Amino acid sequence: QLVYPEGHPFHAPAIGDAAVVRSATSAEIRAYHKSAIAPDGAVLVVAGATTPEAVKDAAGRAFGDWPKRAKPRDASYPPTTLATTKRRAELVPDKTQSDVIIGWPGLPRTDPRFTAARVTNMVYAADTFASRAGHVIRDQLGLAYYVFSAIGASRGQSPWIVRMGVNPQNVRRAIDVALDELRKITVGQIADDDLAVAKDKLVGELDVALESPAGVAAMVLEAEMFDLGEDHFERYPRELRAVTKEQVVETARTFLPPDRYALAVAGPALPEALV
Repeated sequence: QLVYPEGHPFHAPAIGDAAVVRSATSAEIRAYHKSAIAPDGAVLVVAGATTPEAVKDAAGRAFGDWPKRAKPRDASYPPTTLATTKRRAELVPDKTQSDVIIGWPGLPRTDPRFTAARVTNMVYAADTFASRAGHVIRDQLGLAYYVFSAIGASRGQSPWIVRMGVNPQNVRRAIDVALDELRKITVGQIADDDLAVAKDKLVGELDVALESPAGVAAMVLEAEMFDLGEDHFERYPRELRAVTKEQVVETARTFLPPDRYALAVAGPALPEALV
């Protein structure tokens, strides 16, 4: 809600709104399902011990009489930028830990810079042990119980976030360190080892995913949904390896400005104001 303006599809809470849920009627839910969930534009992926013919026959029986939409659904997303820093603290009674999220509008999965963004995310904070922010905040300084960053993959600017679980006494310092580690990346302070470890981690995760039918299906679905090409499997590890330090720096500067961000903290009362 801090990153996206009212009316933007990503402004609404992902878990829904209590008032809307309480007031929704069955007729409204059926009407929305009919307009939003339709076969045109859908992708069916099956990976495992079967044949294309068997899958086609089963899909025909299951979905053959499913009508298309009367008119195409608008799937566009308005562009979003953060002009200033926005902060909000929510008091959650009987909670001992503060949950911290720092976020920015990300970039569409279809953006050619997305692979560099994934490497940037891993260099920064995607993994507690393979990323610099997690290593510094959790292991070196002991400021957080968990630290990780994530970038969403969609046709819009899904949020790019850093999440931390922090003792309320350490919230301010944990935020400062997270932004300081990001600031170092934006000015090019990236060790060759940090970049190599990030690439190894991402390629390793890909190798593990492709060992299972579920992982293969997920990769095929991503390629189909975002028009990445039939050779995405073969190209992707090479594309990850090819990302340069300069691309990581430029990606961080463009999408993760450390002086413009959204900050949300939920938990017990803080010892000092966020502003």
